[in-house]
Formats: sequence, structure tokens, C-alpha cells
Amino acid sequence: MKKNNYWRFILRGSSLPENLSPGDRLILDGREEEIFHQLARVFRAKVGDSLVLINKNTSSRGNPEAHYVITDISKKNINLELVKTRVLQEPLKFELTLALALPNKPAKLDMILQHCTELGVGHFKLIASDNSNYPHQLRPDRLEKIILEAVEQSERALIPSILFYQNLEDYIGLLDRPCFVALERMSGGENVLKSNIRTACEVLIGPEGGWSNREIALFHDHKLQPFSLGRSILRNETAAIVSCGLFALMLQN
Repeated sequence: MKKNNYWRFILRGSSLPENLSPGDRLILDGREEEIFHQLARVFRAKVGDSLVLINKNTSSRGNPEAHYVITDISKKNINLELVKTRVLQEPLKFELTLALALPNKPAKLDMILQHCTELGVGHFKLIASDNSNYPHQLRPDRLEKIILEAVEQSERALIPSILFYQNLEDYIGLLDRPCFVALERMSGGENVLKSNIRTACEVLIGPEGGWSNREIALFHDHKLQPFSLGRSILRNETAAIVSCGLFALMLQN
């Protein structure tokens, strides 16, 4: 007997009704055009398939996720029946923030947001550093879409936030937790896997052109902890993804 399919989606244009009970009905329509297209056109969902729906404004533990079964599919609507609800369970128990000097290509930023969300980053802080050369206007709606898709893919419960900073001074002035900054061509850097950080920290990654001398002086003035990713000079996106993987490993052990 073939097993029914299962998917997980974050609602974009609507929200789950309050006081849900098993047996409640829900219709996916034009307000959730993207989800409808994925189910009906891409995945070719059928009656009996299951899906989990989560509100987009989920920002803390304790919010519900709703488990539905598909009861009918038409050209315009998908009818659902609620099976159960349960409290969202974020599989990752640490809090990791990636502070990133804007890269020189939008595609690099897209890649970093996608992979680092999957690795467990809970907050993104995007910084216009001295050597940042981002060629386009930032589009928060596009960045949010990439993050939402990565949350769905990795079945996380919490949706990472995005903050923007005009310069490094603004970012450093609001720091409230340990921050590790990646510096290339550096000897004597902290071995991140031996760091005694167990709950929350931030990792700061520079742009393709590296940090300016002025910015490096700021790190020393504010006693940010430098670390090295080895002798190779890594691309901005490689350094961000590798660093988040290392710190995620450290924090979850």
C-alpha cells in the first residue's frame, strides 16, 4: 500500500484560526497562491495527503502547528480537515546569530541565508561595511521568502529575523552577547570548537574585500574575539556557511 505524502508549509497571506479543534475545516485559496501552486501543480497532492501549517509570525516557542489532511482538491481550492495541533518544537536548542557584511552579489546573500537558516541561525544581521559592494537595493520580501523556504525544508519551528545596519559602529553599539569575528591571515586565533560558549553567541563575517583597518581597530577597541578558519582565504559565502556550521556544532554539544 502506497504511503500518503506529507508536507510542511508556513502560511504567507493568512493565519491559522484561533481555538482549533480536530475536525475543523480550512480552505487554501488565492491568499495562499504559492502553497496552492506547490501542492496542486508541483507535488500533485491528492486526497488523503497530509500537511502541517504554521503561522508566518511565529517568533517564539509555544505557538501551535496544525496537522491537516486533504479532503478535496479543485482548480481553485484545496479543502483541509484538522487532525491535531501541537506546540511547535524547535529542534535546535541554541541561539546563533550571523552578522554579515553585505556580499558583492545578491546570489551570494541568497545562498548564505538559505544554508545558514538550515544550519540553525536564529537571527541575521546585515551590515553595510566599509568594503561592502552590494550592487542592488535590499529587498526584505525576497530575503524573507528565501528564509521561509529554508525553514520549511529543514522543519524548524522558529523563523529567523533579519536586521539591517548602516555601518559596523551601529552594529557593535547594540551587541549584548559574545561575538566572534572571522579574520583571515591571522595567527593565534581562537579555536572555536574549544570555546566555552554554550547558549548564545554571534559570529561576524566580513566582505570580499576584507575588513578595513578602521573596522579592525573597532574590533580591538571593543574586545571582540577573533578566530581563524585556517590558512586559506575563503569567499564571503564559504566563510559564513562554514562558520555557522562550526558554531552550531559547538553550541549543541
